[in-house]
Amino acid sequence: TVTEAPSGDGFFFPGHPDGIRFYQFVGDSIGGKKSWTAARDDAKSRDLLDEFTDVDTAGTIPGYLATNTSTAEDDFIAENTTAQDIWIGASDEFTAVDTARGDDQYADKAEVEGDWHWVTGPEAGSHFCSGNETCQPEPDGDGGTHFTSWKAGEPNNSTGEHFAVTNWSSSSGQWNDLTSTTRQENYLVEYGGMGDTDLIPQASGTATLTSVNAVVITADDATIDAVTAGTQPDITVDVAFTAAITDRLTDNAASTDPVLVTFTLPEDGGTLRFDPADLGDVTLAEGYSFDGPKIGFTGEYAAVAQALDADAGQGALTWTPPAQVGELDMAVSISRQPVSANDVFFDPGTVSQPQPRNPPTELAAGAP
Repeated sequence: TVTEAPSGDGFFFPGHPDGIRFYQFVGDSIGGKKSWTAARDDAKSRDLLDEFTDVDTAGTIPGYLATNTSTAEDDFIAENTTAQDIWIGASDEFTAVDTARGDDQYADKAEVEGDWHWVTGPEAGSHFCSGNETCQPEPDGDGGTHFTSWKAGEPNNSTGEHFAVTNWSSSSGQWNDLTSTTRQENYLVEYGGMGDTDLIPQASGTATLTSVNAVVITADDATIDAVTAGTQPDITVDVAFTAAITDRLTDNAASTDPVLVTFTLPEDGGTLRFDPADLGDVTLAEGYSFDGPKIGFTGEYAAVAQALDADAGQGALTWTPPAQVGELDMAVSISRQPVSANDVFFDPGTVSQPQPRNPPTELAAGAP
């Protein structure tokens, strides 16, 4: 089953040191103006798959106000957001800090004033800087110091300000502190790192598998020359075979000549998996596998035809898209053995172009 990758007002950051992150920008037209507390609570109520797919998985990949914990992450967020004054998950307000820490270390606001903490997400309770106007980064435990990106002179607690925004007053990627009663139009929800990183899709966007007179893709009983799939973990796309393959195999079913079949993806093209309809006398070819970027097997015409289920026009081949987006061409070859220049009877580079088929089509969520 193909499930749509998250899209809309969201973007991935695959370069996070602690695993992939996905961010969802929420603006006034979506969520209404909110205080920091209301924005935090709304972020906690969200789930990545529930927000962006048809899968009802509330709580699987929970959201939280974004925690910009590195230069790379802060720059990435700045590059992908144009709005200003966006709530993020930093505070020096004692109840927010105590809740994040899970204790009662700070009895009142005076005790924690200027001690800024991340209070949301996997970093909740982490004390990252101390002091007003020049908030000094705290040691990070690895021989360095925590990242900060305060605008010059901030945080200053000028009117009892204890909650942070990024992109302050159009200063891209720079932070400021605001009061608990301030209602902002914008906040940023982050997903990942809460024990769920492996569930997060590896990239946003799509990948397309194509071939020239080699294979066809089936979707809703339609035959097309290419398929576009959202890149998510364990997405597979069924692949069937053109008449150029199946007819030749069927016509030669009585032959005992050995046949070599190969399917090869380019580097970083994802993986192929072949589940023979009936393994029979088909065997793996040397240097190939039934699961990987290079599929290869040998057998007599009849055995290969059975393995491919050629008579039914169906394949046993599936493709899992790569982590990155792009268009990929799969090379297909079927040849007699031993192979010579005259023995190759099906090769995309040596046969005429096929008749036009339906144009490339994007699979909808739930399509096989």
